[in-house]
Amino acid sequence: RRIVKFVPELPQRKKQALEGIKMGNLNKIFMEFEEKFWDTEVDFMGICGETKEECFHIINFPNEPRKNVLEGYFQPDFGKKIEEMEDQAVIQWAVN
Repeated sequence: RRIVKFVPELPQRKKQALEGIKMGNLNKIFMEFEEKFWDTEVDFMGICGETKEECFHIINFPNEPRKNVLEGYFQPDFGKKIEEMEDQAVIQWAVN
């Protein structure tokens, strides 16, 4: 499907490059905790669960001392699964 139309039309090489880009579901969540229990010197963490679908990335906000927040990015298949989970269940899964 070609929903977007470029005016003027893009060169063929750019059209081919765009056709090679895959789109999918990416879920982002923010988890706020009463206190930081993680290494605050680490900005980025990659975590895998029992299957490759359960791999995700966590970003720490070291320059935001007022909040104990982690930001999580979940890949397409698991992203769809967490959409159906209760918030507390997602947090429990992420921290265990």
